[in-house]
Amino acid sequence: MKVRNQADVERTLKRVKYLFGILEFVAKPLAARLAAYWFFKPLRYDAPRREVAAANEAERFTLTVMGVPIQVYTWGEGPAVVFLHGWSGRGTQCREFIAPITQAGYKLVAVDVEGHGASPGKTSDVTRFSGALEAIHQHYGGQITAAIGHSLGGAAILLSIKEGLHLPKVVVISTPSIATDILTEFLQRVGGSETTGRYVNGLIQKRYGRTLEELSAYQSAKGLPAVPVLLVYDRTDVDVPFYHAQPLLDTLKNARLLATEGYSHTRILRSPEVIRETVAFINDMA
Repeated sequence: MKVRNQADVERTLKRVKYLFGILEFVAKPLAARLAAYWFFKPLRYDAPRREVAAANEAERFTLTVMGVPIQVYTWGEGPAVVFLHGWSGRGTQCREFIAPITQAGYKLVAVDVEGHGASPGKTSDVTRFSGALEAIHQHYGGQITAAIGHSLGGAAILLSIKEGLHLPKVVVISTPSIATDILTEFLQRVGGSETTGRYVNGLIQKRYGRTLEELSAYQSAKGLPAVPVLLVYDRTDVDVPFYHAQPLLDTLKNARLLATEGYSHTRILRSPEVIRETVAFINDMA
């Protein structure tokens, strides 16, 4: 679904919530199937001018992930640092990282996951995100210095490591760790009932052989090797509240937390402190 900005999203959600309430009342099975479709359908926002400029300055190529050609962007030269955006995001949301990371001697690599940005597709999921990361990892011969994941991108990075991908360092920014909260928030947005929630969770288990909880960042963090992880969360984030940091901080073997204030969920990607600390973390090879 293409939207221009957050105001468009709020207007659309109000209509959806009203109509979905009626549909659940008259045709609950149909409502549940429709909710499941929406759950896997990201929104496509118009990219701001600075992101368009960043895309135009990048070297671009495509990689095929699960049969779909996805857009890859690179800036600079040197060891690869990968940025993986979040749900309904874009690779070019890393634009404020470009200069600091490339000036530090790295190549910054970003991707539009299937159903996002310039890549085709109408639906997506965390396995498509981790598949994109794994394709980039393979493209660079396994030589990736670090991976930065925003929101769902962070969960996908942890899932990939759990499934055997080797990454020397990871930065996880505003990533939801508690799966039940993800589904609860979605149901609140569309006006869905607990019955609809059970249907969506059942569909996830049928499709992937794992529940939503088993695909969560918290579950992926369990038993992970002692990969150095920088966790970044904002105390004013309403999309992924600050308390999502603690389960990961408690579970990961080698993690530290950077807490910010006043940047919310997406503006945190433009925080000078976050960018500075990220580059310092990647540079610190101790």
